[in-house]
Amino acid sequence: MMAAIETFPFTVFDSTGKQVASGAAGQAPAELPTGDYRVVVRAANQELVADHVSVSSGADAIVKVTLRGDRLAIER
Repeated sequence: MMAAIETFPFTVFDSTGKQVASGAAGQAPAELPTGDYRVVVRAANQELVADHVSVSSGADAIVKVTLRGDRLAIER
């Protein structure tokens, strides 16, 4: 059984591996320049990774954490 989790901490890395943002889901979104990013989300006892998250000018890039069976997963 999984307990309810309200927020997930996340870290965003640019294409060179440099950390460019961090925070928690549900907070104000991170403002990032156009580019390709890697998003790492820590949820429960899991580390979820979304590679190649593209941010384009004037558009939102959304990464969702969903429950698949008894495991959490990244959905885009």
